[in-house]
Amino acid sequence: MQAFIQQVADFLQHKFQGNYREVAVIFPGMRPGRRLLSELLQRHDQPTWAPSVFSLEGLMFDLYGMPPSDEILLLHTLYEVFYPNPEVAPETFSQFISKGSMLLRDFDELDRYLLDSEDLFRIIRDEKEIEARFNLHHEPELVEALLHFMGGIGESRTDDQQTLLHFWEQLPMRYAQFKSKLEERGLAYTGMIYRSLAGQLETLRPLSQYRHVVLAGFNALSTGEEAFFDYWQKEGKAWFCWDADRYFLDDASQEAGTFLRQYVQRFPPAIPFADWLGPYHRSRPEPASTKSVRLIGLPLHQSMARFLPSILEGIPAQEHHETAIVLPDEQLCLSVLQSLTPGSYNVTMGFPVNQSKAAHFLQLLLGFWRYQAGDEGILPQQARDFLLHPWTSALLQAAGFQDRTQEPNRLLSPPILDNPAHPLYLPLAPGFGQAEAELGQRLLQVFRLIPTNLITAPDQAFLMELEPGLRRLSGLVKQSGFRPPITEWLKLLPEVLENRKLAFETDTEGLQVCGLLETRGLQFRHLIVLSMNEGIVPRSGGSPSFLPYALRKAVGLPTADERAGLSAYYLLRLLGGADSAALLFNQITESSKAEEPSRFIAQLKEESWLRFSDVQAQLPVSMAGSRSISVPRSEATKALMAKFLEGRKAFTPKHLNEWLDCKLKFWWSSVLRIPEMEEELPQADNRFLGSALHKVMEWLFASPRKAFTEAETAELPLQNLIQSAFKEVYWGETTSVPESFVFNGEFKLLQAVCERMIRTFLQMDLQEPEFSVVGVEKKLELPFDLEEHPFTLKLGGNADRVQMQQGKAWIIDYKTGKSEKASEDPEVLFEREADGRPHYGLQTLWYAWLQLEMMPEVNHAGAKLYYMRSPDKSSKNGLIVTYDGFSRTDENGKLAFFKEHATRVLSEIVLDESPFTQCENVKICQHCPYKAICRR
Repeated sequence: MQAFIQQVADFLQHKFQGNYREVAVIFPGMRPGRRLLSELLQRHDQPTWAPSVFSLEGLMFDLYGMPPSDEILLLHTLYEVFYPNPEVAPETFSQFISKGSMLLRDFDELDRYLLDSEDLFRIIRDEKEIEARFNLHHEPELVEALLHFMGGIGESRTDDQQTLLHFWEQLPMRYAQFKSKLEERGLAYTGMIYRSLAGQLETLRPLSQYRHVVLAGFNALSTGEEAFFDYWQKEGKAWFCWDADRYFLDDASQEAGTFLRQYVQRFPPAIPFADWLGPYHRSRPEPASTKSVRLIGLPLHQSMARFLPSILEGIPAQEHHETAIVLPDEQLCLSVLQSLTPGSYNVTMGFPVNQSKAAHFLQLLLGFWRYQAGDEGILPQQARDFLLHPWTSALLQAAGFQDRTQEPNRLLSPPILDNPAHPLYLPLAPGFGQAEAELGQRLLQVFRLIPTNLITAPDQAFLMELEPGLRRLSGLVKQSGFRPPITEWLKLLPEVLENRKLAFETDTEGLQVCGLLETRGLQFRHLIVLSMNEGIVPRSGGSPSFLPYALRKAVGLPTADERAGLSAYYLLRLLGGADSAALLFNQITESSKAEEPSRFIAQLKEESWLRFSDVQAQLPVSMAGSRSISVPRSEATKALMAKFLEGRKAFTPKHLNEWLDCKLKFWWSSVLRIPEMEEELPQADNRFLGSALHKVMEWLFASPRKAFTEAETAELPLQNLIQSAFKEVYWGETTSVPESFVFNGEFKLLQAVCERMIRTFLQMDLQEPEFSVVGVEKKLELPFDLEEHPFTLKLGGNADRVQMQQGKAWIIDYKTGKSEKASEDPEVLFEREADGRPHYGLQTLWYAWLQLEMMPEVNHAGAKLYYMRSPDKSSKNGLIVTYDGFSRTDENGKLAFFKEHATRVLSEIVLDESPFTQCENVKICQHCPYKAICRR
């Protein structure tokens, strides 16, 4: 089987008889060019001139006299076009980058495809004009889509449509201004280079010193690239070597041949097409020999990297240089390299350094510095991630400072960072130039303090990019005259480093690790393709654009359809040239995304003569099985439980609920008091929201009062109260809150949610019969004796609110989480390890029981649960669940029955000699904070 490079070498050898001095060979990239030179070297035993080899893009940059400019510099120039006066601009440069990147991509494509910006961005008001201008007489669905996008013909448009149309009207002018500024400053982007060269080919006369230009291995071409092909063909010096298989070339339904079918007519081929994939239609006879492709489904994407050694065992070591591991998903690059045994590898794809731990730490550090600079308050989750990052503790210790990472109040307060020698101190020198230099030096200093044993290879790759990234940002400042404030600089640095890749690229012999794009022009004897899942091959979606699908389709710009065609082309030509192939895919659903094998697999199974075999993969895993954990009762355990046994600490509903769910959870949580991971720092979640809401309700009903009237509710300063509650919950006490600390981001959303909940609650109060609040956050305590136990136990809890209503005492409990099934039946409330057991019901009825015992003057105590977020469907109004509670006369025996079950559980905890063991119902383990310890 002859590879494409061998076909090109045959053509050159026979056509030019070894005289290559006046021959230029152009490929899409340089890798196949180097392979071609190596192939020709083996064919000649006498010295001879080699052909000149170019990549088309590299040739264009040489002709233009410069490569494309730095993207950040281009984006800032575009920002200046939109906002000549940044002091009054509605958005900062860092905020503009996202929109600017979209525009830059659109402008780049306009120029690559030599489109007229005036035509493209013109506001189209006439259906006939659309048909005539874009030649869509036979494409009525595209006309309809375009008209729909533009808001209809002659109809009134919404404000959003008017804003969009105004934006489009401005784009031709912005585009022209942008190009003019770039030319003044000697800057350019790739598309701009393409358009400039395509317009002066007759003057430039590219490659005029060569009599023959061989164009090999191309597939999809932009209009600007086609202009070069047309020019050399018109000069009579072009030879076209198309890398195509008849399977997808002759069959018009095959998307892999979308581009080549039009090019082979326009640019006739100089070499024959391959016929490796066999007949493309079942009606043709089956060929004598067929290729076999293994389909290997594995659980989760990372498992594909771990399975690679098993595949490579079946390939002789001497054939590894003819073996390619193709990664359509570049995020697997590091995992693949780590899974391979030491040897010779040729890695021809970049590793995205922003996937490293160092990149994540930089984001956290810059966010912390932005907080110090007064830009915005650091969010609790960010603070938690920063403080718990192992590098934070390590660099403080390395710098000789005390590790205070477990004390967020101290670490996040400005006083601890007043020392310029502190590694987390933010230099705020006057004058940006000086501050910029200090910031860069401080960043490098911080990373140098981190012990080397914590830094992995990807981290080292990122750190190698950090110093050049700082220089790029400095260059932006100097070249553009841009003078951003410190906070803006801190936001820009991650943007400068975004999409940077460690260039692994080499040209050594050995196992080939590459992306799909890097396989252009090359074939491999053994092929292994990972991530053959729909959405990856072909990749779903595309780059964000201001140009809608219908318009892109109308004017010939690439869409998802073309990208799918490219993926199909790369895959099919690789399969055609390989003797053996293995396609790996994830067969397990991750998160909410359903994982499906690529549709290309189903298509090939149905249409081609390739033989597919499904392989049952056996992963080389070693997993620790679940273990049985049991803590026996002993004198030591009794000593630890003494606070409960001697009545020094009260039993609360929390302790009983833990015991009924899992005895071991009670031991870890209530006896050993092992903190839950989520509680190490406050987070913006339901618990944080609940704590803040309870605090505000406590302040509102601090003195005995009735329900708030409508007028009183409207005058309440709820926003101020909620902000104060947030600060107190987060910092522990309001006196420790730094003056510069401001909650933003997710806390603004939580503030709105909290205010809505409180107003809803106060409205519900008005619907209730008249009541009087007699206590908030009321501490409940009751002495309790157990038979055969020498000490008096203490039962307790905290009631959110106690109110008198219609002669009864009512316990009010606010809940910000999901509702649960309501029941007053003690058999249900105290049932061990039951699914959906009403934890809230046990809690509120326990409080009602204690309240009844503590208020002799009251004959009845009930409880009401207020679900502030999610309504309970079993209640009358969906938000309030009422428990009738207990009567002192206990005519129906409810109180006695409840006390009987409570006594039984307390006796188990205090008197039982059985060990603390794991629960049997593993469903309970799903949301247990100790499951990492328990391993159930």
